[in-house]
This record gives sequence, C-alpha cells and structure tokens, in this order.
Amino acid sequence: MKPAALDVHEYERVPPAMIGIGVPTFGMVSIRWHMCMLGLGMPLNTSSTLFTVIGSEIGDARNEIVQRALAFRHPKTQAHISHLFFVDDDCLLSTSALRQLYEHRQPIMAGLYYTKSSPSEPLILTTKYGGVAHGFTHGDVIPCYAHGMGCTLIELDVFRQLYQRGTCVVTDRACRVCDGRAEGCRGCFETGKVIRWFYTTQGTVTVD
Repeated sequence: MKPAALDVHEYERVPPAMIGIGVPTFGMVSIRWHMCMLGLGMPLNTSSTLFTVIGSEIGDARNEIVQRALAFRHPKTQAHISHLFFVDDDCLLSTSALRQLYEHRQPIMAGLYYTKSSPSEPLILTTKYGGVAHGFTHGDVIPCYAHGMGCTLIELDVFRQLYQRGTCVVTDRACRVCDGRAEGCRGCFETGKVIRWFYTTQGTVTVD
C-alpha cells in the first residue's frame, strides 16, 4: 500500500507555509549575532525566508516587513508566510529560540531578554502603565500586557485580523510593496498605502 501522501498529485498539494524572519536594522551587526542567526534552528518540516529593512526607523521598518510578509509567495512552490519572527540586531538567540516559541502554538509569543540598564530588568510589562514581571522561573509562559519585540513570533493572521477590525492605521504614504498601485496587493489589502501596525519612535513634544 502506498503512503497516503503519494496518492496526492503534486498540483493538488497545498503550498507549504514558511516562517518569515524579520530584521529591522541600521546595518551594523556583530559577528556574534551573525553566528547566532546562522545556527538558528527551525521547527520540523518548516522553511524560512529573510526580510530585512536597513536604515529605516525601527517602527517604520517593522511595518514594511509585515507588508512584505503578507504579500510574499515563494516563486516556485507558492508557499506563503504563516508566522513572522522579529529579531533585533542586538539580540543573541539560542539555537532553539524559534522552536521553543513555535511549539506553544499561540498567536503571539516572545522570548525573554533584559534591558541594558543597571541593574537590568526583564522586558515584560504586566500592566498598561508599568509593572515589570519578577519572580518567575525561566521557561515559564507569562501572560503580559507588553514585551520587547527583539525576539517575537507572531502568526501572520494577527495582522489580517487587526486590519479587518479596523484597529490599525492606514497612512497616506504609498505602499512599499506595490508602490501605491493597490490592485491585487496583499501587502496593503489593496489600499495602496503603508499600514501602520507598529508606531515609530515619538519625538520630544514641549507642552506649554
């Protein structure tokens, strides 16, 4: 008896999903970071593709990475992106970091890392206006209000749902995927505009 998979014609197969690795960067990375990324392990039977934006403000870069991931189709297999894994260029990841986040099968999961302050603190905010998580054991899954984005795995459907609910901002800038043409563009949902999922760093405002 043939295995069930061999009874499916190639043209009937569902295109496999891929994990997009998104790196917003100003272009200078350490050799240690590069070595960590080379050793990053993938979940079983998954493949990945890299999305980098160099030189843009980090919030803008993340927004462009999301649009590129939404629009992506592999040229040969037509595989799409199922998850987007954001990695900051100053976070040194273990080889199992992505696999550990992926195995929880949650819409958003983040790896733990610490501030560069002294003393350093975990970037896990427990309430809207503050509250840093303490007293946990490494490996615990901690529900939180916010966390650092430097090692974060997000299901791409999260962004589709945010758009459908109207909880993201459509800017007046032309989509960087379709250059504003809009028609058929999955990256901007045919709006022709940059969609703001992540806010940029705010400048200082003086209030009288």
